[in-house]
Amino acid sequence: MDVQFFLDVMCPWTWVTSRWLVDVAGRRDVTITWRTLSLPMLRAGLATAGSVPDRPQWLSPGELILRVMESLRAEGRNDDVGRLYAEYGARVHVLGLHPTGAVLADAARAAVVEDHLAAADDDRWDPHVRASLAEAMTAAGPDVGSPVMVVDGHARGAFGPIVSPRPEGEDAVRLFDAMVTLLSIPAFLEVKRGRLGPPVIPGP
Repeated sequence: MDVQFFLDVMCPWTWVTSRWLVDVAGRRDVTITWRTLSLPMLRAGLATAGSVPDRPQWLSPGELILRVMESLRAEGRNDDVGRLYAEYGARVHVLGLHPTGAVLADAARAAVVEDHLAAADDDRWDPHVRASLAEAMTAAGPDVGSPVMVVDGHARGAFGPIVSPRPEGEDAVRLFDAMVTLLSIPAFLEVKRGRLGPPVIPGP
């Protein structure tokens, strides 16, 4: 089973969910396809826009990694995208480092993708980021954020799941099975509980 996971790298809730999904993939025959989802671009109203404005209007330093991810995706390097996100997330979300260019470079070296680091400064990848955002919104929108999960074989995806702390063991698998069940029902739209505090950040 393939799961497309659309993510904003700076969202701590997304980081928690991503570590849950990686755990599930290790327990089940699940392949994760890593996709980008820029929350700043979404908030700027660019999910369906035909063009992307200049960087100061939407792209924060922490989001430059999305360009690198898209450049890797263009070469079919999905596993490298996942490793880069894992290294970057560990630094930003677990260690609490400020998302600077140096942090991105360090993560790229650790993920062995430094050959694509120049893409961070190449705005030719911005339309690819926008196209991925538009795809996520088509699958799960409107009025959703990061992450968006789309399960192979189902036209519609969903926002989430938002979890904290990360489910582990059998609970992790049970939640995944529940998500697959919900996504298989076209009439399903939304389930929600209020968040009681900040996310409990797991390690990488």
